[in-house]
Amino acid sequence: MRSAVLFVLLAAGLVRQAQPQRPTRQIPARPTAPSIDPDVTSGITAAFGDTSALEHSSVAKFINSQAADSSIIQALKGDIELDAISTNDFKMIPGNLLTKLTDSEFEKITSDQIVAWVLRKNNQFDLEQLDVLSVRVEQAKFVEVLTKMKDAAEISDPASVSAATLQSLAGSLSELQPDEIENLSEEAVVGAITELAGEGFTGADARALIDKYKSGAAVSGALSAAQLSALGSLAGKLPTADIDQMSDADVRSSISTFASAKSEMSPQQIKKITKKARNGNLLDQLASASDEIDSFFDAVPLKDLEDNGDGIAADVANGDYSKYSDLPMTDAQAALLFGKMEEGLSELDRDTVISMGNAVAGATPATLDKVSNDNFREVINALSDQADFDSKMYRKMAKRLKEIRDSSSAELSQTDLDTIPADVIPDMSTDDLGNVAAALCEGVAQKVASSERLFETQEIRQQKHATNALRCLGKETSGDLGESDVATMGNLICGAEDAVLDRVDASGARTALENLQNCPTKCLSEDRKTKIQELFETYTANADASSMDAEALSTIGLYAYVLSDDFISGIPNDVFSQAVSLADSVDVVAEEQLAVQDSGCGIDRTAMFNKIKEATTGSSGSRRRRQATVYTCTQVQNLGNAAVSLTTAELSAMTSAEFTNCLEFLGGLTGWSTAQLELMRDRVFSDIAAAGSLTTDQIFKLGKIATAFTTTHLSALDLSDIDAVYNIAQHSGYSAAQAEAAFTRYLGSTAVSAISSEHLVGLSNFLGGMTTAQIAQIDSTAFTDSVANIGNLTVFSTDQFTALKEKAVSASGATSSWSAATVTNVGTVAAGLTEAELTALTDAQVPAITPGAIALIPGSTLANGLSTAQLNLLSMEQAQAVTNDQYSALSTDQKAAVDLAQYGPDDVADAPPRSGVSAVHACVMLVFSAVLIRLL
Repeated sequence: MRSAVLFVLLAAGLVRQAQPQRPTRQIPARPTAPSIDPDVTSGITAAFGDTSALEHSSVAKFINSQAADSSIIQALKGDIELDAISTNDFKMIPGNLLTKLTDSEFEKITSDQIVAWVLRKNNQFDLEQLDVLSVRVEQAKFVEVLTKMKDAAEISDPASVSAATLQSLAGSLSELQPDEIENLSEEAVVGAITELAGEGFTGADARALIDKYKSGAAVSGALSAAQLSALGSLAGKLPTADIDQMSDADVRSSISTFASAKSEMSPQQIKKITKKARNGNLLDQLASASDEIDSFFDAVPLKDLEDNGDGIAADVANGDYSKYSDLPMTDAQAALLFGKMEEGLSELDRDTVISMGNAVAGATPATLDKVSNDNFREVINALSDQADFDSKMYRKMAKRLKEIRDSSSAELSQTDLDTIPADVIPDMSTDDLGNVAAALCEGVAQKVASSERLFETQEIRQQKHATNALRCLGKETSGDLGESDVATMGNLICGAEDAVLDRVDASGARTALENLQNCPTKCLSEDRKTKIQELFETYTANADASSMDAEALSTIGLYAYVLSDDFISGIPNDVFSQAVSLADSVDVVAEEQLAVQDSGCGIDRTAMFNKIKEATTGSSGSRRRRQATVYTCTQVQNLGNAAVSLTTAELSAMTSAEFTNCLEFLGGLTGWSTAQLELMRDRVFSDIAAAGSLTTDQIFKLGKIATAFTTTHLSALDLSDIDAVYNIAQHSGYSAAQAEAAFTRYLGSTAVSAISSEHLVGLSNFLGGMTTAQIAQIDSTAFTDSVANIGNLTVFSTDQFTALKEKAVSASGATSSWSAATVTNVGTVAAGLTEAELTALTDAQVPAITPGAIALIPGSTLANGLSTAQLNLLSMEQAQAVTNDQYSALSTDQKAAVDLAQYGPDDVADAPPRSGVSAVHACVMLVFSAVLIRLL
């Protein structure tokens, strides 16, 4: 926050660079401080906490130089407040006197007084002192100080800042505002590129610095490997078009630079780098010591692996999997590779599993049949340590463990408990776990509660585990739950019935509230909200809002929204200002999806976000306020996710410069209302440019705001930059007409057959604007290279899904010939399968259909296509993806098969009905939907 203006302050001479300390041979003697009138000393000691400040010679001399009735002496004695000292007098106070003031006294100093003191050059204010200042005053006051200092700067043009000045600010440059970055000189950027590259710039700011570097370094064409290396982490935002210009050899020699910035890249950049890095035979390249493709292996098309199937089989025939074990890989790639590794194995042991590395993610329940009973525990521990699996895998692991134990008539022992993988225990029989020896029951409860997979099981199972824990504590139906009881339950409290929360006493309330914050995002009933609110009241002993402290607020955390609006409003601002991070902890995507699925979901954070806004910026949310607060971009950014609470009036009141600076931040948030998005869209046109005049760099910043553009607006945009296209297309919320307008504009006079794979990836949701005839024209190679990304999209109509499936058939052969890996790889494209194609799917293919594809298959097609026997093959994740409309179209036997797959034999009899959107179904569908959105 402060660094955004430091270079201006340095350039203006308002802040000096802190000078390095030089070693001295001996500590110089401190001058003896002159004596101070005892009456004055006794009067001012309270302001400093003790008399140590008065031991400084300069402080004592200054105090002695002041008249007894001076405002400074009066303030230090407490006769008047510090803020009553005029700025002309205040700026004369020695710095080592100010720094000795107690925190309560220091906080009384006004921003105008601080600025006046800083502007006095004799005070020689430097960066170290600025850091001290930043922690001794409230954030809002510090922002005021920096803003006023910047306004007072004699040199406000960033173009005059040198490379040396930028270098001196290393570690604090990443918060420069966009307009400041745009005005930096090219020479300064080139000279300080090493420091800038290490600052973590992202998005449009990184692109702007890259452009300045290229221009300053006279790069007229492609970047060389050396120049790319200089960009460091900025390479994560190197435009796809620039990557395309680089020679394939330079891309390969720069692969380590690209790999270090991969997490900041968009999928089309990754696709382009992978294509250019490929050189000759894939398997030979993987075996090379240069690691030219390894880091980007998960972007290698599955077809490349399928075409090298025989070579892969030969590579692993001798049990050496080292070429593949450490590669990042998709589920489809793992399925193919593991299948090749498994072909020659009659038995699977722990060492083999470990040597397979990441490829074990492709293991299936049938794989467990190759594990002997003697080795079973150690093998499944190795499997669960190296990969995540679906419920069918964990349920089979749990079933085998029970069979092994039953075969020896042995009860669950401590050794068993210690060696059961944490991922498996939630799927073990709740009846069996509820009947363990008394000495083990608390250990069982704690291990189940600590499992990361607990929340991936059905809610009815979570409830049963919670009941087991209560029974173990001897408090299944009654009895107060104290701190130790709640600690034993841990995350199992998420599955506990509402009545259980009533029994938590004051000693356990805090732990219960903290554990509840670990629960997955879901809609809460009004009763549940009331119970959480009452639990908070128990913890705080019904204290008034005005007496809340930061610790109490952090204890209820993300559930603060269940408190009444009046209570939230009454919490002191200085307390709520410490909770700004709460806004950034909100899973906005998940909550948006819940609201879509259930309009009555009831997660309303308006009051919470408004309070964060008020506490952070000092603005009041009162309805009596007649004028909207004028926010700076820095203030808006400091709000984090809570910025979506800005009203249309407040968004409208931002100055043109501040709104423009904040465009990318605002466009990167989700959770905006239609009215807010339309207001920001109109401000884009009034403050920046009309739709047809927006540059690709400006379009890159629009993000979510572009979803409010009309078809006319979208038809006018310059969509020649695929990175800018992706930055707006990746967001959900476009209608079919909007997607068609955008795709048509992107295509222009270009033939569909000429669209490259990286552009198919970058078009994202805009592909939903293609006609079925256009889908048929997609180049087959480009389609197979990008189908894994296209298969993450959900925006297509039934006819479009059919056309996409036909394109997959033309590229990869009839669906009957598809491997399980191919079925997984095409993702949602499988939603285009016909009834006959679904009926013909094999026992290996059915489990490979992604949950996303299942949810998009028309109800009648699903009911007529998949038999009861095939539905029995579904995993929990697949079964819970079946929508209520699809479920209603199934026969009684088919419904029973889906229920059994979703809940398992132990819980199916207790499963809630499917009428309406059940809480269980909505929650698990949310997880699926949120994951899909993040992939787009």
